[in-house]
Amino acid sequence: MPEVITLIVLLGPIMHPFMATPCNWILDRFGVRIGCSFGGLLLVLGVWARTNLIVGNPFWPILGAILAAMGNVFILSSPSAFALKWFPS
Repeated sequence: MPEVITLIVLLGPIMHPFMATPCNWILDRFGVRIGCSFGGLLLVLGVWARTNLIVGNPFWPILGAILAAMGNVFILSSPSAFALKWFPS
């Protein structure tokens, strides 16, 4: 069980480099509102799935950590998208 907890903690930094490019493309292509809404939805679904810890079955917490990490990238990338929209060069 400690290995599952360690994996859940490490999934955020592991998923960020893989999701940065698709996330920025979605924020640029569809807008900040859609991107943040999609990221928030992923974050809520991920946190909900992480709470379903069934002893002996780490599938739901790991899936929830992956979804929450993917949604977190959208939220963390949105300030740069706002700055690009407000202050074009």
